[in-house]
Amino acid sequence: MNPGELNHYLEIKEYANSGTDDDGFPIKGWEHLTNVWASKQGLIGRAFYAAQAVQSENDVTFRIRYTETLESSIKAGMQVIDGTDTYYLKVNPVDKKGNRKELYLICNNVEPSTGGGDNAG
Repeated sequence: MNPGELNHYLEIKEYANSGTDDDGFPIKGWEHLTNVWASKQGLIGRAFYAAQAVQSENDVTFRIRYTETLESSIKAGMQVIDGTDTYYLKVNPVDKKGNRKELYLICNNVEPSTGGGDNAG
């Protein structure tokens, strides 16, 4: 992996309890998990055409360096912030080649359902 290609500094957030309100009910919201450097690419080839046929979401793929910690802690539904753009992970990180050198974060700009009411803040 060419480190010069990792030119996007991402913040990854998870949806979690961030305390309790005055009545003791949990308050859920987006909390910082980690920051990583990544390269960004849109969907290409067959994946692009398949995505366009099914939906008109803004799908992107981020490529990051592999670490076991990241592979086990980053999950589908988490928020990925790239500058002023916000994306959401569609699936858990993918190690396409299986060589533990890079992970692919497949994201789109449609917020997943977090369940329950709207206490996200």
